[in-house]
Amino acid sequence: ATPGPGNIEFEPDDYFIDENASTAFVRLNRVDGRVGTLIAEAATADRTATGGLDYSSTNLVGIWPQGFYQTNIDLTFPILYPTNWSPLNVGRVDPIYLEVPILDDTLREGDEILDLNFIEPQGNILLGGELIPLGGALGRSTASLIIADDDFDPGVFNFSNPTYLTN
Repeated sequence: ATPGPGNIEFEPDDYFIDENASTAFVRLNRVDGRVGTLIAEAATADRTATGGLDYSSTNLVGIWPQGFYQTNIDLTFPILYPTNWSPLNVGRVDPIYLEVPILDDTLREGDEILDLNFIEPQGNILLGGELIPLGGALGRSTASLIIADDDFDPGVFNFSNPTYLTN
């Protein structure tokens, strides 16, 4: 495990979506660390798929924030507007999803691929009111999104002989 904020990564190497689907949801994970906040940008890039024609180019700044808890809790005299908060060193680890809009067309072009990349990981922690940079790391920093073409002629199923014999 990485001490500190941990790594940000794509869960599988390849994601798959049909061309007639409206949106691909790409899972982004924080792994191997939970201290403080972890931030990284995920973005799409053309390979054989073309942004604006096959999908809408998009990016997302994923933020897994540091947690906080209230320190001035008094059950005898409840405070309506709590003001004292302390940081937890454990940050959020739930997955975040990058939404990639898929554009359907009528061209017979075969399956197409776009690249998914993480860039600029950053990490920090708030201690005693001071923001301390810790750096972030990349786990699986690249992945592919494969768009399965849905524009093809239906096939024909034939037998090579008109009759067959079995025992």
